[in-house]
Amino acid sequence: MFLCHLRSVLSTIVIKNIVLHYIVGRLALRRLRQVSSHLTAAQTSLLTSVLRHNARTSFGRRHRFSDAVARAATRDDVRRAYIACVPLTTHDDYVDDVQRLLQSKDAASAGILTADRVEFLSYSSGTTGRNKLVPVTRWSKVSDIVFTLRFIYTVSKNVIFLRATARSA
Repeated sequence: MFLCHLRSVLSTIVIKNIVLHYIVGRLALRRLRQVSSHLTAAQTSLLTSVLRHNARTSFGRRHRFSDAVARAATRDDVRRAYIACVPLTTHDDYVDDVQRLLQSKDAASAGILTADRVEFLSYSSGTTGRNKLVPVTRWSKVSDIVFTLRFIYTVSKNVIFLRATARSA
């Protein structure tokens, strides 16, 4: 009798978990679709913010970031201005700037390539044939996970609600 009851309870739990995972998956997919539907606006907003933030750096002055933002009246103008100001480059185009960072007494706040504090210089993996020095900022370390954390928070908030609803049912 006890085993029959246990099987029944376990079956109910498994079914609830399957339904919960299905619903969470659907919510995650809906959120991804919402975010991606405004992708161009989000990217343009981020580009404008990055250009403004780095306009006073050596790199920003050399490529006229302030002008790019000032003359842009629409989203497309911001992208076009950026493309016009900053040509396609390779790492070799940044070697002199990285060397200046290495030689700077206050490399962390030198404002050469970025307005953000340079935490350290890291060697790349060398997949193109040789290792390259790349400045790493706190922002570059953290920004990669910000979107993910926001997404997880939104989904987990819904999961907690669903779990509370499932328990009360």
